[in-house]
Amino acid sequence: MCRKMGYIVLIWAIVLGSIEAQEPPYNYYPGVVLVKFSGDVLSQADLLTITQENVMNDKIRTFLENHNFTSGEKMFKHFEPEDTLWMTKSGRTVKLIDLSTYYALKVDINTDIPALSDSLMQIEGVLWAGPNWKVKPAGVYPNDPYFQNGYQWGLWDQYGIRADIRAPEAWDFQKGRNDVIVAVIDGGVDYNHEDLDPGDRSRVIQGIDAGEDDNDPMDDLTGDWGGHGTSVAGIIGAMSDNEHGVAGIMWNLKIMPIKVAGEHSIGPFHWEAAYEWDIAEGIDWARQNGADVINLSLGGYDEWWHSWDDPVKHAVANAFNAGIVVVAAMGNDNTSEPHYPAGYFTTIAVGATNPKDERAYYPGYWGSNYGSHIDVVAPGGWYPSTYTTKRDNQYGGFSGT
Repeated sequence: MCRKMGYIVLIWAIVLGSIEAQEPPYNYYPGVVLVKFSGDVLSQADLLTITQENVMNDKIRTFLENHNFTSGEKMFKHFEPEDTLWMTKSGRTVKLIDLSTYYALKVDINTDIPALSDSLMQIEGVLWAGPNWKVKPAGVYPNDPYFQNGYQWGLWDQYGIRADIRAPEAWDFQKGRNDVIVAVIDGGVDYNHEDLDPGDRSRVIQGIDAGEDDNDPMDDLTGDWGGHGTSVAGIIGAMSDNEHGVAGIMWNLKIMPIKVAGEHSIGPFHWEAAYEWDIAEGIDWARQNGADVINLSLGGYDEWWHSWDDPVKHAVANAFNAGIVVVAAMGNDNTSEPHYPAGYFTTIAVGATNPKDERAYYPGYWGSNYGSHIDVVAPGGWYPSTYTTKRDNQYGGFSGT
């Protein structure tokens, strides 16, 4: 389970620009062509800079003069012609490609560089020519405001500590799939939240309320379970790159809300709680209804959790045997005592790290559980907590395992 902390930061952004300061409308650097010469083109091997006088090939020199060639710089400044023989770390001598004749040549700023490159490669003495292509950073950076402004440090740490999960690099390869269903076994999910579902229940699909025995898994409790499931769902799969709110780890998925907490009354007493029978039922319903992943941000320590015939243990085992990935929180009590269901070998037990890439531990408040049964750790620390979805179209901090 996660502990919550909210904070508000006001950011003023001032964008100054002019026509001169705008980025040129090219996907390559204008006025520069990259060239690899053969060894007999230049007047002297390994020149750091060259001019027209250094180009000994008449056809190449004339062609470049016609395109206002002024000068060129060696690209691999520290590569000498004799550097093609290299000894590997294992002591083996290898032959390297000669990089000493690559040059960046300055030509007329209005030149069609791709066309110029094609023409250059038709001339003897030019081994290769091409534009100086503009390269984007490796990774995908969604435009969600709380992500861009650094509130979701666990996904992308803008400050260089690299305590994040490097989500942009992962998103460059995979953003999730619409046919993957993640069941959130929790206190319900606000399926009307603008950043979780577009309004037609196509992302937050039908689930159940095992805690109150109906089909409405709305996050509407007021106690400890209130708001918890909506925050967990946002971390997993908030709608991303929609210029709104936060980014989810999985952009494309379906969230299956399984509510296992409810209002209970015995005699004069009334309280909100989740019980094993409801949790076990919710896990098995998710298994039967197509869940690919089951998230359990909940648990307890009682020895009965680990008894052979415990219903939650058997429900988790059946999900595991059915090929479902079951992920469970280690707990936030700063102890190595096994916390179940994270303690089952059929689950992936997840602990929390802080922005310093250390175990999340805050004396007097909470600390991530630890121990030999842990499988993986992930950002979840306090100060700052990560931002996620809150009920009623709100956003706020959230932390824990």
